Amino acid sequence: MIVLTCTLEPLTETDDINARAEYTGLYAMSIILVLMFLAKFCFDLLFVYGVVTEKPGIIRAYFMMWTAFFLLSMFTFFLNAPHYSSGAICMEVIYICFNVYAILLLHSFYKQLNTREEV
Repeated sequence: MIVLTCTLEPLTETDDINARAEYTGLYAMSIILVLMFLAKFCFDLLFVYGVVTEKPGIIRAYFMMWTAFFLLSMFTFFLNAPHYSSGAICMEVIYICFNVYAILLLHSFYKQLNTREEV
């Protein structure tokens, strides 16, 4: 979405106010996504620490954060989908599928960690 925002043509002075509002919203959502990805990177580092030390509390918190991040990212995409080309939409659908797989994998690992017996 951020790359697509950068490829938009600049508005001219004769464009109507609705087009300006849509582009402003698109830029604002792109900035919010950049900040979300930065926060997600920090949480990813914390997740790696939780996996290495096998702490289910950290993994559960990461699971909740990942689910919220995924939903926000998905809704942001669907709000701006009319502005995208078919190739960008196909890539986003693949991205959504990978995220669903990652969430299911993470949940499976969390359940396995909680049911494992201590030796």
